[in-house]
Amino acid sequence: MIISDNPLRLTCPRCGRFKHIRTILSGNTFGARGWSDGQWYYPMMPQPSPYQKCPQCRHYFLLDEAKPKVIILKSIPSEERAYRKRMNRLFGRSPLQDIPDVDPSTQKEEDKLRREAKNNWFGELGLYELAEAAKDILPRCKTAKQRKEFYLAFVHEYNDVITGRIDGIHSILLDEDKFRLLFEEYAKELTVVRGAPLTINAEMCRELGQFDRAIRICHRLLNAGTDVVAVRQILAHAEAHDPDVFELHFEEEQS
Repeated sequence: MIISDNPLRLTCPRCGRFKHIRTILSGNTFGARGWSDGQWYYPMMPQPSPYQKCPQCRHYFLLDEAKPKVIILKSIPSEERAYRKRMNRLFGRSPLQDIPDVDPSTQKEEDKLRREAKNNWFGELGLYELAEAAKDILPRCKTAKQRKEFYLAFVHEYNDVITGRIDGIHSILLDEDKFRLLFEEYAKELTVVRGAPLTINAEMCRELGQFDRAIRICHRLLNAGTDVVAVRQILAHAEAHDPDVFELHFEEEQS
C-alpha cells in the first residue's frame, strides 16, 4: 500500500510563486519491472521528479533549486475531513489515495492511473515538456553526472511513449522526426559522457544500431563480471541486430 505523506512546497526560482508536490511515507517494490535502457518502474513507490515546471510562469527548474519545504497537514481522526479537503485542493481528487497492492486482473488500468497521478502529484514531466525543458535545465547542470541524468530521463520517457511499456498505450507523436532526432542526440551523448555506466553505453549503442560496438562493450562487461544478467540479454539482442528496448527477465537468467 502507498501511504501519503505531507507535501512539499516548491518556490519557482524565476517568479517566486509556489507549487506543491506530493511525497509518500511508505511504499514497496511489489510489481517492480526493469528494462534494458536502465528504466525501473516501481508502481508502489513513486518519487518526486528531479525536474519541475512552474504552473504559473512555465519555467523549468531542478527540484533542489526550489527550496523544498515540508508542509505539515494534520491527519488525526478528528481533522481527517479537513485534511482530505486540503489535499484535494492542492492536488485534485484521485482514485490512487492510499491505494492497495496491484490486482493483476486490473494492473494495466491501475498502472495508467498511477502514471497520471505521478504526473499530477509528483511533477513528472512528459516527453513534450522534457524536450522543452532542455533549454532551462541543461545550462544549469554543473556536472557530467547531472547532464547524464537529464539525457537518460528523456530517453526513458521517449521509450515509455513509443512502446507504451508501462500503461500499455502506444502513443502517436506529433513531430515524431523531431523527437527521434532528440533521442538519437541524447543517446549518442550517453555513449560517451563521463559517469554513464558502461551498461548504458552498450544499450545506447544497440538502440542506435551500433551493434558491433555494443557487442564489444558487452564482452568487456561480462569479462569483468559487471551487470551479468542484464548484459547477457543486451548482448543477445545486439547479436540479433535488434535495436528495440526490451523488458529484462531476471528469473529466466537465474534458473
